[in-house]
Amino acid sequence: SVYGAQHPRTLDARVLGARARLRLKDLDGAEAELRRILSLVRPEDRLHPVAAEIRVALGSLLRDAGRGPEAIPLLPGEKKADGSGGQAAQALAAWYGEAH
Repeated sequence: SVYGAQHPRTLDARVLGARARLRLKDLDGAEAELRRILSLVRPEDRLHPVAAEIRVALGSLLRDAGRGPEAIPLLPGEKKADGSGGQAAQALAAWYGEAH
């Protein structure tokens, strides 16, 4: 890859591949790929919208598979036990600002 394996554009391209696996009903393959992609997000990019997209895609897959407790920390709008939002909600709020 021109940008490198951990660059947000590279990760975004890999998310497209994981979404294709979802459309083909390869849920295990999609989950494994999304988890691999998420593990590649650099600490300095954890608030990037692509990182939030990865968490939302994985969280949605888990939620739809009936694995809600695993999905809650990943999805925006979902609330953890302490009432705070999930990782994706926090990342999007930080990137775009609370007012948007």
